Amino acid sequence: MAVRRTAERPETTSLNIIKLYREDLEAIAEAMAEIGNLVIWCDDFEATERGDFGDLPENPDLVTLAASSANPERKIRVDLGPGTAQVVLTHPDTHILGVQTRIEQICRRRRDRLRLRGPSSLKSLAGAIAVFVLFAGAFSYNAHAFLPNRSLLLATIAGVGIMAVFSSVLFGLLRSWEHAKGSATIVNAYSSERPTFLQRTRDDWIVHLIVATVFLILGFIIGWLTSLHGG
Repeated sequence: MAVRRTAERPETTSLNIIKLYREDLEAIAEAMAEIGNLVIWCDDFEATERGDFGDLPENPDLVTLAASSANPERKIRVDLGPGTAQVVLTHPDTHILGVQTRIEQICRRRRDRLRLRGPSSLKSLAGAIAVFVLFAGAFSYNAHAFLPNRSLLLATIAGVGIMAVFSSVLFGLLRSWEHAKGSATIVNAYSSERPTFLQRTRDDWIVHLIVATVFLILGFIIGWLTSLHGG
């Protein structure tokens, strides 16, 4: 008697836009190893232990982690790279769903909310800016015809404001598409060894802010005293 085999229907979940370091990769690998045999693919490299990340390149293009077990049959795969950041489950059970939750928690603290990934995203952002400049300029030039009782300055401000709202909506739609698709930047080094720009320059920003505040207060005081003297 022939029996039709049930086709596998993987369940895919986006991890949004993230930037992961080695400690994150090791934590993900450790969680996935609970399911079964762990395999890590990265370019031409293949590894089976969380400690093998030290042998991989520092900035890999694509990292794939997979774990599976035969009894019960279940699989989990994590794809990380430009244009992809997702968890793929096959025959999920309570245990594998728990592992997925831990992976999502690891990635949640590494979400990159401001950065766009990939050349297509940069082209889209450049297009949004170009549209903003073009329409803002055209509206400002012709706005006095629509607002005869207003100054050209007010018309310019209105045009820039309208186009800013339009560009913000376009940028928001682009970001929503990016989040739905998912994208990951991999830095195969510990985060303590790769501080961000703001972390490196935090003290400088604080000093500049204090200096600017002092000069602003001094300018206000000088202007106030000058007005009193002039009166």
